Amino acid sequence: MIGLEVADKPGVLHTVTGVFARNGVSIRAAEQDGIGEDARLVFLTHDANEAAVQSCLSEFKSQAVVKHVGALLRVVANS
Repeated sequence: MIGLEVADKPGVLHTVTGVFARNGVSIRAAEQDGIGEDARLVFLTHDANEAAVQSCLSEFKSQAVVKHVGALLRVVANS
């Protein structure tokens, strides 16, 4: 699970999901909550390589629309 605080304006979701795509991380589910003029995005991904996830986190920090990179919680599920 990856949590982000972002600007709440058009195109932000496209920017954020583009980061996942460029790094080969597939999104399983997403949720958005408004927090004033901003929004909180929470993503649950499919199984992902640790290096790819870390690359996403680094790239998020360089995006103007991302105000804060929050929680990274690794979830392990048994099939």
